[in-house]
Amino acid sequence: LGHDDFELKLAALRTMVEQHVSEEEQLFFPQVEQELDQDSLEFLTEEMLEALEDSLSSDFRNARLSA
Repeated sequence: LGHDDFELKLAALRTMVEQHVSEEEQLFFPQVEQELDQDSLEFLTEEMLEALEDSLSSDFRNARLSA
């Protein structure tokens, strides 16, 4: 895989992720906010923040190698 190929694939991946995030923000999040009560939303927020902190503090290469 050459440098140019890598850059093209990275750009395509970035576009796909940005589209996915946009869809979730526009479609999924409003639906969740409508369906859950405030306590459930706060609990879900805390759980998601903890998962984010865990993922940011771990070495992604270990997950990739063990998969």
